[in-house]
Amino acid sequence: MASRRSRIVFWWNAAGAGVALALLQSSCEIDDRSTGVLESRPLPDGGSSQGTPPRGEDSAAARECIPDLAACVSTTQRRVCSTEGRWLEVERCPSACIDSACAGVCVPGEQRCTSSSEAQRCSDQGQWGAATACPGACSGQGCTGECTPGVTECASPTQLRLCNELGQWQTPISCDFTCQSGECGGDCTPASVRCDAVSAQRCDETGTWQDAPRCEPGGACPAGSVEQCGDVCTSLESDPLHCGACGHDCLGGVCTGGRCQPVVLGSGYTNPSAVALSETHVYFREGAQGAGRILRIPKGGGAVEVVAQGVSNLVAVALGGGQLYFASGNAATLGQGQVLRANLDGTELRPFSPLRAPGIFSVLVPGLNVWYTERSAQSTLVYRAGLLSEEQAGTGNEVEFSTVPGALLSMTVSNGCLLYVAQGAPQRLLRQCSPTAEAQEHYAGVGGELRFQSSASTDGDYLYFSQGSTLSRIALQLPAVPEPLVTGLVAPPSVDAEALYYAAATAEPAGAGCSTDFALYRASKEPGAGAPTEVLPPPLACPTQVVLDDTAAYWASADGSAVLQLAK
Repeated sequence: MASRRSRIVFWWNAAGAGVALALLQSSCEIDDRSTGVLESRPLPDGGSSQGTPPRGEDSAAARECIPDLAACVSTTQRRVCSTEGRWLEVERCPSACIDSACAGVCVPGEQRCTSSSEAQRCSDQGQWGAATACPGACSGQGCTGECTPGVTECASPTQLRLCNELGQWQTPISCDFTCQSGECGGDCTPASVRCDAVSAQRCDETGTWQDAPRCEPGGACPAGSVEQCGDVCTSLESDPLHCGACGHDCLGGVCTGGRCQPVVLGSGYTNPSAVALSETHVYFREGAQGAGRILRIPKGGGAVEVVAQGVSNLVAVALGGGQLYFASGNAATLGQGQVLRANLDGTELRPFSPLRAPGIFSVLVPGLNVWYTERSAQSTLVYRAGLLSEEQAGTGNEVEFSTVPGALLSMTVSNGCLLYVAQGAPQRLLRQCSPTAEAQEHYAGVGGELRFQSSASTDGDYLYFSQGSTLSRIALQLPAVPEPLVTGLVAPPSVDAEALYYAAATAEPAGAGCSTDFALYRASKEPGAGAPTEVLPPPLACPTQVVLDDTAAYWASADGSAVLQLAK
Protein backbone atom coordinates (compact mmCIF):
# COMPACT_ATOMS: atom_id res chain seq x y z
CA MET A 1 0.00 0.00 0.00
CA ALA A 2 1.31 3.44 -0.91
CA SER A 3 1.71 6.06 1.78
CA ARG A 4 3.04 9.59 2.24
CA ARG A 5 5.64 10.09 4.89
CA SER A 6 8.85 11.99 5.63
CA ARG A 7 11.94 10.56 4.00
CA ILE A 8 15.11 10.01 6.10
CA VAL A 9 18.19 9.57 3.94
CA PHE A 10 21.51 8.21 5.29
CA TRP A 11 25.02 8.41 3.79
CA TRP A 12 28.65 8.44 4.97
CA ASN A 13 30.87 11.43 4.57
CA ALA A 14 34.55 11.31 3.63
CA ALA A 15 35.60 11.25 7.26
CA GLY A 16 33.57 8.12 7.92
CA ALA A 17 30.93 9.79 10.08
CA GLY A 18 27.29 8.84 9.54
CA VAL A 19 25.11 11.76 8.40
CA ALA A 20 21.33 11.71 8.42
CA LEU A 21 19.13 14.26 6.71
CA ALA A 22 15.41 14.44 7.33
CA LEU A 23 13.98 15.64 4.09
CA LEU A 24 10.67 17.17 4.98
CA GLN A 25 9.09 16.42 1.69
CA SER A 26 6.64 13.94 0.23
CA SER A 27 7.65 10.86 -1.61
CA CYS A 28 5.87 7.91 -3.00
CA GLU A 29 6.94 4.75 -1.34
CA ILE A 30 5.58 1.24 -1.76
CA ASP A 31 5.51 -0.67 1.44
CA ASP A 32 5.71 -4.34 0.58
CA ARG A 33 4.91 -5.69 3.98
CA SER A 34 4.95 -9.20 2.66
CA THR A 35 8.68 -8.99 2.01
CA GLY A 36 9.65 -6.29 4.52
CA VAL A 37 11.52 -4.39 1.79
CA LEU A 38 11.27 -0.62 1.64
CA GLU A 39 11.41 0.33 -2.00
CA SER A 40 13.42 3.33 -3.01
CA ARG A 41 12.08 6.08 -5.24
CA PRO A 42 13.95 9.05 -6.75
CA LEU A 43 13.52 12.29 -4.87
CA PRO A 44 12.28 15.37 -6.68
CA ASP A 45 15.71 17.02 -6.59
CA GLY A 46 17.40 14.00 -8.14
CA GLY A 47 18.78 12.53 -4.92
CA SER A 48 18.37 9.00 -3.75
CA SER A 49 17.43 7.50 -0.42
CA GLN A 50 20.19 4.88 -0.71
CA GLY A 51 23.23 7.01 -0.11
CA THR A 52 23.75 9.67 -2.78
CA PRO A 53 23.50 13.22 -1.42
CA PRO A 54 21.27 15.72 -3.23
CA ARG A 55 22.64 17.45 -6.29
CA GLY A 56 22.82 21.22 -6.44
CA GLU A 57 24.01 21.61 -2.83
CA ASP A 58 27.43 21.30 -1.14
CA SER A 59 27.97 17.66 -0.56
CA ALA A 60 27.48 16.84 3.11
CA ALA A 61 29.78 13.90 2.50
CA ALA A 62 32.67 16.38 2.13
CA ARG A 63 31.82 18.38 5.23
CA GLU A 64 34.06 18.10 8.29
CA CYS A 65 32.15 20.41 10.61
CA ILE A 66 29.09 22.57 11.03
CA PRO A 67 29.57 25.83 9.09
CA ASP A 68 30.58 28.81 11.20
CA LEU A 69 31.10 26.61 14.27
CA ALA A 70 34.22 27.48 16.39
CA ALA A 71 36.02 25.26 18.87
CA CYS A 72 39.01 25.61 21.27
CA VAL A 73 41.79 23.14 20.51
CA SER A 74 43.95 24.26 23.47
CA THR A 75 43.91 26.91 26.16
CA THR A 76 45.36 29.41 23.67
CA GLN A 77 44.24 28.14 20.22
CA ARG A 78 40.97 27.71 18.35
CA ARG A 79 39.70 26.90 14.87
CA VAL A 80 36.62 27.91 12.92
CA CYS A 81 34.51 25.93 10.48
CA SER A 82 34.11 27.63 7.10
CA THR A 83 30.79 28.14 5.32
CA GLU A 84 31.75 25.15 3.16
CA GLY A 85 32.02 22.92 6.24
CA ARG A 86 35.82 22.78 6.30
CA TRP A 87 38.03 23.44 9.33
CA LEU A 88 40.19 26.49 8.79
CA GLU A 89 43.78 26.66 10.02
CA VAL A 90 44.27 26.80 13.78
CA GLU A 91 44.57 30.38 15.01
CA ARG A 92 46.32 31.53 18.17
CA CYS A 93 44.35 33.76 20.49
CA PRO A 94 46.04 36.90 21.84
CA SER A 95 45.36 35.58 25.32
CA ALA A 96 43.17 32.54 26.07
CA CYS A 97 40.55 30.44 24.28
CA ILE A 98 37.42 30.08 26.42
CA ASP A 99 34.12 28.56 25.27
CA SER A 100 35.21 28.57 21.61
CA ALA A 101 36.09 32.27 21.66
CA CYS A 102 39.28 34.26 22.25
CA ALA A 103 39.02 36.00 25.60
CA GLY A 104 40.98 36.96 28.67
CA VAL A 105 43.85 39.38 29.20
CA CYS A 106 46.84 37.00 29.44
CA VAL A 107 48.15 33.67 28.19
CA PRO A 108 47.38 30.80 30.61
CA GLY A 109 50.48 29.73 32.51
CA GLU A 110 52.31 32.98 31.70
CA GLN A 111 54.00 34.87 34.56
CA ARG A 112 54.80 38.51 35.13
CA CYS A 113 56.75 40.25 37.84
CA THR A 114 54.97 42.63 40.17
CA SER A 115 58.19 43.32 42.10
CA SER A 116 61.75 42.01 42.27
CA SER A 117 60.57 39.09 44.42
CA GLU A 118 56.87 38.52 43.53
CA ALA A 119 55.07 37.30 40.41
CA GLN A 120 51.53 36.78 39.09
CA ARG A 121 50.46 33.70 37.16
CA CYS A 122 47.81 33.70 34.42
CA SER A 123 44.92 31.30 35.10
CA ASP A 124 43.28 28.94 32.60
CA GLN A 125 40.60 31.61 32.16
CA GLY A 126 43.19 34.12 30.93
CA GLN A 127 43.08 36.29 34.07
CA TRP A 128 45.99 37.36 36.28
CA GLY A 129 46.01 35.74 39.71
CA ALA A 130 47.16 37.21 42.98
CA ALA A 131 50.90 37.97 43.34
CA THR A 132 52.90 35.36 45.22
CA ALA A 133 56.47 35.37 46.52
CA CYS A 134 59.18 33.76 44.33
CA PRO A 135 61.59 31.26 45.90
CA GLY A 136 64.36 33.36 44.36
CA ALA A 137 64.17 36.49 42.23
CA CYS A 138 61.57 37.75 39.76
CA SER A 139 63.17 38.83 36.53
CA GLY A 140 61.89 39.11 32.96
CA GLN A 141 59.01 36.65 32.53
CA GLY A 142 58.71 35.45 36.10
CA CYS A 143 60.39 33.68 38.99
CA THR A 144 63.99 32.67 38.41
CA GLY A 145 67.21 31.92 40.27
CA GLU A 146 67.88 30.07 43.50
CA CYS A 147 67.88 32.87 46.07
CA THR A 148 66.30 36.22 46.84
CA PRO A 149 68.30 39.19 45.44
CA GLY A 150 70.21 41.06 48.12
CA VAL A 151 70.10 38.20 50.62
CA THR A 152 73.38 37.08 52.17
CA GLU A 153 74.32 33.81 53.83
CA CYS A 154 77.40 32.23 55.31
CA ALA A 155 79.05 29.82 52.88
CA SER A 156 81.37 28.67 55.68
CA PRO A 157 82.22 29.88 59.18
CA THR A 158 84.61 32.40 57.60
CA GLN A 159 83.01 33.09 54.19
CA LEU A 160 80.02 35.18 53.10
CA ARG A 161 78.13 35.06 49.81
CA LEU A 162 75.57 37.42 48.28
CA CYS A 163 72.57 36.70 46.04
CA ASN A 164 72.77 38.95 42.95
CA GLU A 165 69.93 40.64 41.08
CA LEU A 166 69.33 37.51 38.96
CA GLY A 167 68.82 35.32 42.00
CA GLN A 168 72.19 33.56 41.68
CA TRP A 169 74.69 33.08 44.50
CA GLN A 170 77.94 34.92 43.87
CA THR A 171 81.40 33.56 44.67
CA PRO A 172 81.98 33.61 48.46
CA ILE A 173 84.19 36.31 49.91
CA SER A 174 86.37 35.82 52.96
CA CYS A 175 85.43 37.63 56.16
CA ASP A 176 88.15 39.25 58.22
CA PHE A 177 87.24 37.00 61.14
CA THR A 178 83.97 35.08 61.15
CA CYS A 179 80.58 34.79 59.42
CA GLN A 180 77.48 34.56 61.58
CA SER A 181 73.82 34.76 60.50
CA GLY A 182 74.66 36.05 57.04
CA GLU A 183 77.05 38.78 58.18
CA CYS A 184 80.79 39.16 58.63
CA GLY A 185 81.72 40.06 62.16
CA GLY A 186 83.72 39.14 65.22
CA ASP A 187 87.01 40.39 66.59
CA CYS A 188 89.12 37.30 65.91
CA THR A 189 89.31 34.11 63.87
CA PRO A 190 87.53 31.22 65.66
CA ALA A 191 89.88 28.85 67.54
CA SER A 192 92.82 31.25 67.31
CA VAL A 193 94.74 31.93 70.50
CA ARG A 194 96.73 34.84 71.88
CA CYS A 195 98.78 34.91 75.03
CA ASP A 196 101.62 36.58 76.85
CA ALA A 197 103.99 35.01 79.33
CA VAL A 198 101.34 34.11 81.89
CA SER A 199 97.83 34.20 80.31
CA ALA A 200 95.99 33.21 77.17
CA GLN A 201 92.73 33.92 75.40
CA ARG A 202 90.96 31.76 72.84
CA CYS A 203 88.62 33.03 70.10
CA ASP A 204 85.23 31.28 70.26
CA GLU A 205 82.99 30.33 67.34
CA THR A 206 81.37 33.79 67.31
CA GLY A 207 84.71 35.55 66.86
CA THR A 208 84.89 36.76 70.48
CA TRP A 209 87.94 36.49 72.72
CA GLN A 210 87.39 34.32 75.78
CA ASP A 211 89.74 33.60 78.67
CA ALA A 212 91.73 30.40 78.14
CA PRO A 213 93.80 28.27 80.54
CA ARG A 214 96.67 30.24 81.99
CA CYS A 215 100.21 29.55 80.94
CA GLU A 216 102.89 28.75 83.47
CA PRO A 217 105.69 31.28 83.98
CA GLY A 218 108.03 31.11 81.03
CA GLY A 219 105.25 30.24 78.58
CA ALA A 220 104.65 26.58 79.45
CA CYS A 221 101.01 25.52 78.98
CA PRO A 222 99.16 23.47 81.60
CA ALA A 223 98.32 19.85 81.01
CA GLY A 224 95.02 19.01 79.34
CA SER A 225 93.56 19.87 75.95
CA VAL A 226 95.80 22.91 75.43
CA GLU A 227 99.10 22.46 73.55
CA GLN A 228 102.06 24.78 73.30
CA CYS A 229 103.08 25.82 69.77
CA GLY A 230 105.99 28.21 70.13
CA ASP A 231 104.84 30.85 72.58
CA VAL A 232 101.13 30.14 71.95
CA CYS A 233 98.85 27.94 74.03
CA THR A 234 96.33 26.38 71.68
CA SER A 235 94.21 23.34 70.80
CA LEU A 236 95.40 21.20 67.90
CA GLU A 237 91.80 20.02 67.53
CA SER A 238 90.39 23.40 66.52
CA ASP A 239 93.11 25.99 65.87
CA PRO A 240 93.20 26.69 62.07
CA LEU A 241 96.81 27.89 62.40
CA HIS A 242 97.89 24.74 64.27
CA CYS A 243 95.47 22.07 63.05
CA GLY A 244 96.49 18.56 64.05
CA ALA A 245 100.08 19.71 64.50
CA CYS A 246 101.89 22.92 65.40
CA GLY A 247 102.29 25.14 62.36
CA HIS A 248 99.76 23.31 60.17
CA ASP A 249 97.86 26.25 58.64
CA CYS A 250 94.41 25.54 57.16
CA LEU A 251 94.86 28.43 54.67
CA GLY A 252 91.56 30.05 55.61
CA GLY A 253 89.70 26.81 56.26
CA VAL A 254 88.22 25.66 59.54
CA CYS A 255 89.97 23.13 61.77
CA THR A 256 87.60 20.41 63.03
CA GLY A 257 88.79 17.46 65.05
CA GLY A 258 92.39 18.19 64.12
CA ARG A 259 91.58 18.15 60.36
CA CYS A 260 91.54 21.14 58.03
CA GLN A 261 88.28 21.58 56.14
CA PRO A 262 88.21 22.69 52.47
CA VAL A 263 87.80 26.31 51.42
CA VAL A 264 85.25 27.03 48.68
CA LEU A 265 87.04 29.21 46.12
CA GLY A 266 84.02 29.43 43.80
CA SER A 267 80.68 27.72 43.24
CA GLY A 268 77.70 27.46 40.89
CA TYR A 269 79.56 26.28 37.78
CA THR A 270 78.45 23.92 34.98
CA ASN A 271 80.61 20.78 34.65
CA PRO A 272 83.84 22.25 36.05
CA SER A 273 86.91 20.22 35.10
CA ALA A 274 90.52 20.36 33.83
CA VAL A 275 91.91 22.13 36.91
CA ALA A 276 95.40 23.62 36.42
CA LEU A 277 97.58 25.85 38.62
CA SER A 278 99.81 28.86 38.19
CA GLU A 279 101.76 30.46 41.01
CA THR A 280 98.80 32.66 41.94
CA HIS A 281 95.62 31.25 40.36
CA VAL A 282 93.49 28.15 39.88
CA TYR A 283 92.40 27.68 36.24
CA PHE A 284 89.52 25.43 35.22
CA ARG A 285 87.16 24.62 32.37
CA GLU A 286 83.47 25.41 32.80
CA GLY A 287 80.49 24.97 30.49
CA ALA A 288 78.13 22.58 28.77
CA GLN A 289 79.31 19.51 26.90
CA GLY A 290 80.85 20.47 23.55
CA ALA A 291 81.33 24.10 24.51
CA GLY A 292 82.82 26.03 27.36
CA ARG A 293 85.05 28.74 28.75
CA ILE A 294 88.16 28.94 30.90
CA LEU A 295 87.95 30.71 34.25
CA ARG A 296 90.53 31.50 36.90
CA ILE A 297 90.28 32.40 40.56
CA PRO A 298 92.99 33.51 43.01
CA LYS A 299 94.31 30.75 45.27
CA GLY A 300 93.60 32.88 48.30
CA GLY A 301 90.00 33.52 47.16
CA GLY A 302 88.52 36.48 45.32
CA ALA A 303 86.77 37.41 42.10
CA VAL A 304 86.51 34.91 39.27
CA GLU A 305 87.90 36.06 35.92
CA VAL A 306 86.93 34.81 32.44
CA VAL A 307 90.14 33.97 30.58
CA ALA A 308 88.62 32.50 27.40
CA GLN A 309 84.98 32.11 26.38
CA GLY A 310 82.86 30.97 23.46
CA VAL A 311 85.17 27.99 23.05
CA SER A 312 83.55 24.92 21.50
CA ASN A 313 84.84 21.38 22.09
CA LEU A 314 87.11 22.61 24.88
CA VAL A 315 88.77 19.42 26.14
CA ALA A 316 92.02 20.32 27.89
CA VAL A 317 93.70 23.13 29.85
CA ALA A 318 97.44 23.24 30.61
CA LEU A 319 99.98 25.86 31.72
CA GLY A 320 103.65 26.17 30.87
CA GLY A 321 106.30 28.77 30.13
CA GLY A 322 104.05 31.58 31.36
CA GLN A 323 101.42 30.65 28.76
CA LEU A 324 97.97 29.03 28.77
CA TYR A 325 97.41 26.15 26.32
CA PHE A 326 94.13 24.45 25.49
CA ALA A 327 92.50 22.37 22.75
CA SER A 328 89.48 23.69 20.88
CA GLY A 329 87.35 23.26 17.78
CA ASN A 330 84.36 25.17 16.41
CA ALA A 331 81.66 24.97 13.75
CA ALA A 332 83.66 27.12 11.35
CA THR A 333 86.39 24.47 11.20
CA LEU A 334 83.89 21.72 10.30
CA GLY A 335 84.72 19.43 13.20
CA GLN A 336 88.44 20.07 13.22
CA GLY A 337 90.38 21.25 16.25
CA GLN A 338 93.69 22.77 17.21
CA VAL A 339 95.82 23.79 20.15
CA LEU A 340 95.51 27.47 21.09
CA ARG A 341 97.68 29.53 23.42
CA ALA A 342 97.22 32.79 25.29
CA ASN A 343 98.80 34.83 28.03
CA LEU A 344 97.80 33.78 31.53
CA ASP A 345 95.23 36.58 31.69
CA GLY A 346 93.66 35.45 28.41
CA THR A 347 95.10 38.16 26.18
CA GLU A 348 96.91 37.47 22.89
CA LEU A 349 94.90 34.38 21.98
CA ARG A 350 96.43 32.67 18.92
CA PRO A 351 96.85 29.24 17.27
CA PHE A 352 99.70 26.99 18.38
CA SER A 353 99.07 23.98 16.13
CA PRO A 354 97.59 23.43 12.65
CA LEU A 355 93.96 22.37 12.37
CA ARG A 356 93.46 18.66 12.89
CA ALA A 357 90.51 16.41 12.03
CA PRO A 358 88.61 15.13 13.89
CA GLY A 359 90.26 17.21 16.61
CA ILE A 360 92.70 17.45 19.51
CA PHE A 361 91.93 15.23 22.51
CA SER A 362 94.61 16.03 25.12
CA VAL A 363 97.26 18.65 25.86
CA LEU A 364 100.23 18.29 28.23
CA VAL A 365 102.96 20.83 28.99
CA PRO A 366 105.75 19.03 30.89
CA GLY A 367 109.14 20.74 30.79
CA LEU A 368 109.98 22.64 27.62
CA ASN A 369 107.52 20.98 25.22
CA VAL A 370 103.80 20.88 24.48
CA TRP A 371 102.41 17.40 23.79
CA TYR A 372 99.02 16.82 22.20
CA THR A 373 97.08 14.00 20.54
CA GLU A 374 94.89 13.59 17.47
CA ARG A 375 92.63 10.56 17.36
CA SER A 376 91.08 8.79 14.39
CA ALA A 377 89.00 5.61 14.21
CA GLN A 378 92.11 3.45 13.79
CA SER A 379 94.91 5.19 15.72
CA THR A 380 96.10 8.05 17.89
CA LEU A 381 98.82 10.43 16.70
CA VAL A 382 101.00 12.02 19.39
CA TYR A 383 102.68 15.35 18.56
CA ARG A 384 105.44 17.27 20.32
CA ALA A 385 106.25 20.96 19.83
CA GLY A 386 108.58 23.31 21.68
CA LEU A 387 107.17 25.96 24.02
CA LEU A 388 106.90 29.48 22.65
CA SER A 389 107.43 32.57 24.75
CA GLU A 390 104.93 35.37 25.01
CA GLU A 391 106.94 37.39 22.47
CA GLN A 392 107.27 34.63 19.87
CA ALA A 393 104.75 34.55 17.03
CA GLY A 394 103.52 31.68 14.88
CA THR A 395 102.81 28.05 15.66
CA GLY A 396 105.02 25.53 17.44
CA ASN A 397 107.70 23.48 15.70
CA GLU A 398 105.55 20.35 15.51
CA VAL A 399 106.98 16.81 15.33
CA GLU A 400 104.90 13.65 14.91
CA PHE A 401 106.31 11.71 17.85
CA SER A 402 104.32 8.46 17.82
CA THR A 403 101.45 6.62 16.12
CA VAL A 404 99.54 4.43 18.56
CA PRO A 405 97.10 1.78 17.26
CA GLY A 406 93.64 2.41 18.71
CA ALA A 407 92.83 4.80 21.55
CA LEU A 408 95.10 5.93 24.39
CA LEU A 409 93.72 5.01 27.81
CA SER A 410 96.45 6.76 29.83
CA MET A 411 99.36 8.98 28.79
CA THR A 412 102.04 11.06 30.50
CA VAL A 413 105.53 12.37 29.81
CA SER A 414 108.59 12.11 32.07
CA ASN A 415 112.24 12.93 31.37
CA GLY A 416 111.34 13.52 27.71
CA CYS A 417 109.88 10.04 27.28
CA LEU A 418 106.27 9.22 26.40
CA LEU A 419 104.62 6.62 28.64
CA TYR A 420 101.22 5.29 27.63
CA VAL A 421 98.67 2.50 27.84
CA ALA A 422 96.80 1.75 24.62
CA GLN A 423 93.42 0.13 24.20
CA GLY A 424 93.57 -3.63 23.95
CA ALA A 425 94.16 -6.77 25.96
CA PRO A 426 96.34 -7.46 27.73
CA GLN A 427 97.03 -3.87 28.71
CA ARG A 428 100.69 -2.91 28.43
CA LEU A 429 102.65 0.09 29.68
CA LEU A 430 104.81 1.28 26.78
CA ARG A 431 107.70 3.79 26.76
CA GLN A 432 109.07 5.75 23.81
CA CYS A 433 111.87 8.29 24.13
CA SER A 434 112.41 9.44 20.52
CA PRO A 435 110.19 9.99 17.46
CA THR A 436 112.48 7.65 15.48
CA ALA A 437 112.61 4.89 18.11
CA GLU A 438 110.21 2.02 18.61
CA ALA A 439 108.06 1.94 21.72
CA GLN A 440 109.35 -0.51 24.34
CA GLU A 441 107.23 -2.61 26.65
CA HIS A 442 107.80 -1.24 30.16
CA TYR A 443 105.33 -3.47 31.97
CA ALA A 444 102.85 -6.13 30.83
CA GLY A 445 99.90 -5.16 32.98
CA VAL A 446 97.86 -7.91 34.59
CA GLY A 447 95.06 -7.69 37.14
CA GLY A 448 92.66 -5.03 35.81
CA GLU A 449 92.66 -1.66 34.10
CA LEU A 450 95.98 0.18 34.33
CA ARG A 451 95.40 3.91 34.82
CA PHE A 452 97.48 6.98 35.71
CA GLN A 453 97.05 10.75 35.56
CA SER A 454 98.23 12.68 32.52
CA SER A 455 100.04 15.13 34.79
CA ALA A 456 101.55 14.79 38.29
CA SER A 457 101.78 10.99 38.02
CA THR A 458 105.61 10.82 38.11
CA ASP A 459 108.32 12.29 40.35
CA GLY A 460 111.25 11.75 37.99
CA ASP A 461 112.08 8.32 39.43
CA TYR A 462 108.77 6.44 39.51
CA LEU A 463 105.40 6.31 37.75
CA TYR A 464 102.46 5.94 40.17
CA PHE A 465 99.34 4.15 38.91
CA SER A 466 96.26 2.18 39.92
CA GLN A 467 95.37 -1.25 38.64
CA GLY A 468 92.24 -2.93 39.90
CA SER A 469 92.25 -2.47 43.69
CA THR A 470 95.99 -1.82 43.99
CA LEU A 471 97.97 1.42 43.95
CA SER A 472 101.57 0.80 42.79
CA ARG A 473 104.75 2.45 41.62
CA ILE A 474 107.18 1.36 38.93
CA ALA A 475 110.67 2.69 38.23
CA LEU A 476 111.03 4.76 35.07
CA GLN A 477 114.31 3.06 34.19
CA LEU A 478 114.35 -0.48 32.86
CA PRO A 479 114.31 -3.16 34.06
CA ALA A 480 111.34 -2.34 36.28
CA VAL A 481 108.88 -4.31 38.39
CA PRO A 482 105.73 -2.79 40.01
CA GLU A 483 105.82 -2.32 43.78
CA PRO A 484 102.42 -2.35 45.57
CA LEU A 485 101.78 0.63 47.87
CA VAL A 486 98.06 0.49 48.82
CA THR A 487 95.27 -2.04 48.35
CA GLY A 488 91.54 -1.43 48.68
CA LEU A 489 89.86 1.84 47.71
CA VAL A 490 92.21 3.36 45.16
CA ALA A 491 92.27 5.68 42.14
CA PRO A 492 95.00 7.15 39.90
CA PRO A 493 96.96 9.48 42.25
CA SER A 494 98.68 12.86 41.98
CA VAL A 495 102.17 12.96 43.43
CA ASP A 496 104.27 15.63 45.12
CA ALA A 497 107.67 15.48 46.82
CA GLU A 498 106.25 13.82 49.96
CA ALA A 499 103.11 11.80 49.26
CA LEU A 500 100.31 10.66 46.94
CA TYR A 501 96.82 12.20 46.93
CA TYR A 502 93.71 10.70 45.34
CA ALA A 503 89.91 10.74 45.65
CA ALA A 504 88.30 7.29 45.67
CA ALA A 505 84.71 6.09 45.87
CA THR A 506 83.84 4.49 49.19
CA ALA A 507 80.73 2.74 47.84
CA GLU A 508 79.31 1.53 44.55
CA PRO A 509 77.20 4.26 42.82
CA ALA A 510 73.48 3.80 43.42
CA GLY A 511 72.71 4.79 39.82
CA ALA A 512 73.47 7.29 37.10
CA GLY A 513 74.53 10.79 38.07
CA CYS A 514 76.90 12.27 40.58
CA SER A 515 77.78 10.28 43.70
CA THR A 516 78.78 11.90 46.97
CA ASP A 517 80.41 8.72 48.29
CA PHE A 518 83.99 9.90 47.73
CA ALA A 519 86.78 10.52 50.23
CA LEU A 520 90.19 12.18 49.79
CA TYR A 521 93.21 10.10 50.78
CA ARG A 522 96.93 10.66 51.30
CA ALA A 523 99.31 7.71 50.93
CA SER A 524 103.02 7.20 51.29
CA LYS A 525 105.24 6.87 48.22
CA GLU A 526 107.20 4.08 49.90
CA PRO A 527 106.21 0.39 49.96
CA GLY A 528 105.29 -1.07 53.35
CA ALA A 529 104.25 2.27 54.88
CA GLY A 530 100.78 1.05 55.81
CA ALA A 531 97.24 2.17 55.07
CA PRO A 532 96.53 5.60 53.57
CA THR A 533 95.25 8.52 55.66
CA GLU A 534 91.72 9.70 55.08
CA VAL A 535 92.32 13.43 54.69
CA LEU A 536 88.70 14.33 53.98
CA PRO A 537 85.81 11.90 54.62
CA PRO A 538 82.59 11.69 52.60
CA PRO A 539 80.51 13.39 51.43
CA LEU A 540 82.77 14.49 48.60
CA ALA A 541 80.80 14.96 45.37
CA CYS A 542 82.21 13.69 42.05
CA PRO A 543 85.71 15.16 42.46
CA THR A 544 87.87 15.76 39.41
CA GLN A 545 91.60 14.99 39.39
CA VAL A 546 93.33 16.35 42.48
CA VAL A 547 95.98 18.95 41.58
CA LEU A 548 98.77 19.89 44.00
CA ASP A 549 101.07 22.77 44.82
CA ASP A 550 103.46 23.09 47.74
CA THR A 551 100.81 23.88 50.34
CA ALA A 552 97.39 22.65 49.17
CA ALA A 553 95.32 20.26 47.09
CA TYR A 554 92.76 21.59 44.60
CA TRP A 555 89.86 19.96 42.79
CA ALA A 556 86.41 20.67 41.36
CA SER A 557 83.15 18.93 42.14
CA ALA A 558 81.90 17.76 38.77
CA ASP A 559 78.27 18.27 39.86
CA GLY A 560 78.96 22.00 39.66
CA SER A 561 78.90 22.75 43.35
CA ALA A 562 82.37 24.24 43.82
CA VAL A 563 86.06 24.59 43.12
CA LEU A 564 87.83 23.77 46.38
CA GLN A 565 91.16 24.11 48.14
CA LEU A 566 92.39 22.01 51.06
CA ALA A 567 95.57 22.60 53.02
CA LYS A 568 97.85 19.56 52.86
